[in-house]
Amino acid sequence: MPLETLTYKDGAGASQDTVADLLPAGGHAPAGKILIAADGVGAGTDLLSDARPMPTVTVYGAENHAVLTVGTSAVAVPTTALSGRRRIQVQARLSNTGLIVLGFSAGVTVANGFVELGAGGAWAEMIGPGLSVFAISDTAGQSIRFLELAT
Repeated sequence: MPLETLTYKDGAGASQDTVADLLPAGGHAPAGKILIAADGVGAGTDLLSDARPMPTVTVYGAENHAVLTVGTSAVAVPTTALSGRRRIQVQARLSNTGLIVLGFSAGVTVANGFVELGAGGAWAEMIGPGLSVFAISDTAGQSIRFLELAT
């Protein structure tokens, strides 16, 4: 649905049909005011307060990325996890002709892995450094890209 036809509740609890209805004349939000609500919860009150603060955002301070060759034997992704890792993403290269399978142990096989990635397929998850990820393929000479982010 286009943003200009978004239905929402304004600060007074009145139903609105366009985003422009929320803004004062001139089209700019008042300084220091943020309204976040899809269902009108908190209507008539400030939507952000000490009781309902803005959600916390994780800022990543370190990253590690590389291209790894994956064959018919399991390989760790990455070889050593970043200290403080919070997120990892794995993508099978578009040039792959085989299937990449991911698992959480060196004993992963094409038959028992938890996700299958065809050419261009990707998987991302929020996981700590204590959980290892391994990749294996049904075809020798395949490759993946990985990215891990840490605090």
